[in-house]
Amino acid sequence: MNAKHLTITSVRTFTQEREGEKITKYIFKRKGAPDAFLSAKQVASATTYEDPSVLVGSKLAVSYKKVGDKMLNGQPVTSEESIVDEFDFKLSSGLKTLQAMGANEVSFSGALSFDA
Repeated sequence: MNAKHLTITSVRTFTQEREGEKITKYIFKRKGAPDAFLSAKQVASATTYEDPSVLVGSKLAVSYKKVGDKMLNGQPVTSEESIVDEFDFKLSSGLKTLQAMGANEVSFSGALSFDA
């Protein structure tokens, strides 16, 4: 992946209903880049964190499918930077420290900040 890792400045959560199933998704705001939409399953499998707010200050690289590429449902992509193809997180130093201490299931209430 050639995408640049950019600092996550905020994360919002929303729920989408598809075929009778509720799917939790996150909107990652990054400095100087379009918002990135990832599912809760994608984030948890890539980071081991179920609370995406702890990822603020970490970095996220995203590459998008190109117009005309096929999506999983067989439909073509019709607009640029709308469908995530690949993504990669670089955890902040604070989260790396917590992981080293074995604290993979972290949740916080209130403000949290780590140096990226």
